[in-house]
Amino acid sequence: MILFIFFLSGASSLAYEIVWTRLLGLAVGHTTFALTAVLAAFMGGLAAGSGFFGRRLERGADPLRLYAALEGAIALVSLAFPVQLLLVNTLSAHVGRLLQAGTFRLGVARFALAALAVTPATFLMGGTLPAMVAVLAKRRAGGLARHAGLLYAINTAGAVCGATAAGFVLIERLGTFETTWVAAAGNLVGAVTAWVIAGRNAAIPSSDKAFRVTEQQGRPTPVADDPLRPGMPAQPDPPDPTGHAIDEVSRARATRSVLWGYALAGSAALSLEVVWTRALVFFSGSTTYAFTSMLVMFLSGITLGSAVATPFVDRLRRPASWFAAAQAVLALSAAASLRFLRLSTPVIDAFLPPDRSWMTLVGGNFAKAAAAMGVPTVLMGIAFPIAVRLVRGSPREHTRAAGRILGNLYAANTAGAIFGVALTGLVLVPMLGVSRTLLVASLVSVAAGILVVLVNERSPTTPVTILAAATLGSVLLTAGGGALHVPAGSERLVFYEEGMSATVSVLQEVTGTRTIYIDRVPVAGTDSIMLTDQKSLAHVPMLLNPEARRALTVGFGSGGASWSFSRYRSLDRIDCVEIDPSVFHAARHLDASNHAVWRDPRFNLILEDARNYLASTDATYDVISTDCTDLRYKSNANLYTTDYFSLCRRRLRPRGVVTVWMPLGGLGGDTFRLALRTFRSVFPHTTVWYMTNQPTHYLLLVGSDRTVDVDLARIADKMADPAVRADLAEVRLDDPMKLAASLLLDEHETERLADQGALNSDRHPLLEFEAPRLAYREALLTNLRATAAAREGGPGLARWRGPSSLLAALIPYIASTPSLIEGHARYQQGTFDYASALRLYRAAARANRDDRSIPLLIADVEHTREAWLNEFAARTADGSHDVRDWLAYSTLLGQVGRTPDAIAAARRATELDASSAEAQVKLAATLTAAGETGAAAALLNRARQAGLNDPIILTDLGAALNEQEQFTQAAAVLRQSLAVSPNAVDA
Repeated sequence: MILFIFFLSGASSLAYEIVWTRLLGLAVGHTTFALTAVLAAFMGGLAAGSGFFGRRLERGADPLRLYAALEGAIALVSLAFPVQLLLVNTLSAHVGRLLQAGTFRLGVARFALAALAVTPATFLMGGTLPAMVAVLAKRRAGGLARHAGLLYAINTAGAVCGATAAGFVLIERLGTFETTWVAAAGNLVGAVTAWVIAGRNAAIPSSDKAFRVTEQQGRPTPVADDPLRPGMPAQPDPPDPTGHAIDEVSRARATRSVLWGYALAGSAALSLEVVWTRALVFFSGSTTYAFTSMLVMFLSGITLGSAVATPFVDRLRRPASWFAAAQAVLALSAAASLRFLRLSTPVIDAFLPPDRSWMTLVGGNFAKAAAAMGVPTVLMGIAFPIAVRLVRGSPREHTRAAGRILGNLYAANTAGAIFGVALTGLVLVPMLGVSRTLLVASLVSVAAGILVVLVNERSPTTPVTILAAATLGSVLLTAGGGALHVPAGSERLVFYEEGMSATVSVLQEVTGTRTIYIDRVPVAGTDSIMLTDQKSLAHVPMLLNPEARRALTVGFGSGGASWSFSRYRSLDRIDCVEIDPSVFHAARHLDASNHAVWRDPRFNLILEDARNYLASTDATYDVISTDCTDLRYKSNANLYTTDYFSLCRRRLRPRGVVTVWMPLGGLGGDTFRLALRTFRSVFPHTTVWYMTNQPTHYLLLVGSDRTVDVDLARIADKMADPAVRADLAEVRLDDPMKLAASLLLDEHETERLADQGALNSDRHPLLEFEAPRLAYREALLTNLRATAAAREGGPGLARWRGPSSLLAALIPYIASTPSLIEGHARYQQGTFDYASALRLYRAAARANRDDRSIPLLIADVEHTREAWLNEFAARTADGSHDVRDWLAYSTLLGQVGRTPDAIAAARRATELDASSAEAQVKLAATLTAAGETGAAAALLNRARQAGLNDPIILTDLGAALNEQEQFTQAAAVLRQSLAVSPNAVDA
């Protein structure tokens, strides 16, 4: 029962850490300084509590009653966290007004605020391990290292479960505060149980507590049960770990060496965790599930290591040498971790394709995390019981000082961890990069082993030799690590910087266009679609609010939105808040987008977390534009909550306009409406805009404190300004009617589409958890079509105001919009089906001969098709073994009338992977296009008989049989398709 309540304690602690780090990040900012301050405050409390309560236990405090009191106090303090958070939010806003963003003083102030919130609880948490170790040590005369190792493994196993439950279930289903309540309930259960057990033990004579009676020299002798072998007597106290008798001065020196060595080990461990987190986002993505997977695997490795080492630790004849060996292997495996991750990722993705389902995505995340950190973290866990064995003191002070010994060791390790995480995030990664920082962390592990073995071993030659070899191996394994972002195909890396918060890179395509990536996520660039994205974020709100004098853009990206704002002479100030300086450092490589906007005296860059800035500034704005990326990525969803939108509204002047970039992809129908509904809950006067000049993948949500008139005359007048018109001409939006027709839904239609339901908030962060579960492209098509459908039956020209001549000129633009939207949907499918998109674009051109952008769009798509045809021709000519290359090549060949070549390419795809349903369907489709319906049906039938009961194969087979007028067989196959997949709409 004691082990179970300590398991609960670990689960509750990790749930607290996840929730509190999340909420405090929102309160004090998500900059590296702020997040480091939060983590340092959390771990600092643990270190202080461990040392303090360890000393209390040595003075004679009842360990089990102390443990019960600690657990109860943790629960009570944690339940008060919402009040503490409210205080931190208030103080953080005041501090932000007084101190300049990015300064050291602000970092210190935020550390103090984080400490104010978490230290009371974490100080108490720090005392639980020493207290529980003292509980077990009091029941027997030996085996402190075994007890400590067992408890550490149990507690960390609880932490694994707590992190998994909080990160995958509780926060999404219950909410952040509610997750804290569940964790507090775990503490209360532990407190009550421990208190009851302590009371029962108090009723038993002390000589009989937890002891069995054996006969020794004719007298009954109390003998403790071994917790690792219930019913068996405990092992006698192990010999001195040094292997020889030493005096108290030498013992103290040896103990200090272990404390310092274990502090170095803690520093290396947290440094490695930071490095792995930075690296894994390039292979697993940066969803909330990816980060939870990393944390769970880190803790799981430690749990396994401690559990494996604990049964053997008291039998080790030379524990210092074993500690050194563990550090040596840890250093080597850590140094090799990035290389192994790069090698294993293609294999993992082949078995667990991340785009197949949410389960394979998460499974792949766990597998990649295990590949990177599995071996090193197991060795971290092994080191703990060995370190306890080394510092346990003399046998006679074993029981009396158990709490102090564990408290000091845990405090030293945690203090080292604080130093490691701060140094790595703030100094090492920005200065050295991830690969070299990995080397530094590995060498620190080696140093920990050297320090311990030199002081605690009489003959350290062998372990020192091993550590020296580990040093050389670490250097060799990390040499030539290179950039995390490796260009693909014809791409060229023109900028790369591993900054404090993220890794920023700029890649150039063969066409000359450039894209800026943050942790491998494309955020902005110079191609026409991304330029449309950035320019529309500035021009749409400015044309709707012509009297605007002050504008704020959230996120610098490539600087395109800031540049477009600068085209309006009416603006007196253009502020841009950007969290990562590295993004701005990349700006000179994206001049085609930003045109060196920083030279404009009105432009002001603010390096700060956007939410923190809005909460602390006194500035107000006429226009606020938020430019984010895909909502599936962890931090972006924080800018789509009612809390964030409320901050925007408070900083908005009367008649001001807030514009938010919202992706169409990665959001299921309900989740898409949730995001829309959340914005609308703060801005009831919301309209939805969609740019049709390019096959864009996003919407603009435009909100205000009152109805915003779309005045055609005013738009035309503002666009007559040469600077404004020239900027819009770069993306073919310089026609006032074209831009005005981008208004897709008015206020009433938006309200109808948003519907009623839950909202996304800091307390209930639904979007962050729901978005990563969905396939990106399928959701994009569904949401785009659903938004367009919401326009049907609307008030027509009532959306716009203006003279009759302008309203009449707008009609053909409105008429061509449905064809353009559906064409964009086909284009965005990602199947290289350009023929369908071109057919719809040509229909739009016939409906609106005034739109000069459509013929250019058609030419662009034809050029894109030709470019991809040449690309896949080159790949297949080089003997590509990637089925996807041959399938894409077959699709493109069929579109340009090269049917025999299309059949040959599809046949090659089936030869490469006979189990690929997609390849079988593609070959059948090309045969059908060539008029060989019978051959197509026979092929699909063979695939079905071979066990490929894919609903697509069955549906296509049914269609082929129907073409051959084999109606009975067709109906049977289609029924089978529906049985396999009830949602197979085509069947």
